[in-house]
Amino acid sequence: MIQKLDGNFEDCINALKELRNILIESDISPFEVNHSGLIKSMLNYMASENSIVQREERLRAFLNVFAGLPLDANYCGPTPFVDSVSFSTFVAKLNGCVTQLEQFPVKVHDFPAGVGGRSNTSALKFFNTHQLKVSI
Repeated sequence: MIQKLDGNFEDCINALKELRNILIESDISPFEVNHSGLIKSMLNYMASENSIVQREERLRAFLNVFAGLPLDANYCGPTPFVDSVSFSTFVAKLNGCVTQLEQFPVKVHDFPAGVGGRSNTSALKFFNTHQLKVSI
């Protein structure tokens, strides 16, 4: 499916519909999304200037599949209803991927073993008795 995003316009539409169905119908985990190559493929799909299909057409196809907006750039009809379910699911899954990547392991004790171990216990005592604040 991911490889079809680089194909012709019909391949792009079909790949996006397949992706939408997978995100809505299955319970794909953020880990699976991160390691599937989907994020990199979607970034290339949305931002690349070198593709068979022009970037503007690819973005319209994405918005058509995930939000129900018209494909036609010259659409002059009534304001279309935006179907936010698919788009919200896509954004929520990407948000889950970012959250999963931010949950890196934190070492609690990383002190070299000293003679007698007294320096280690005093360092641990300091960290246990003082509240540390991290500013971003």
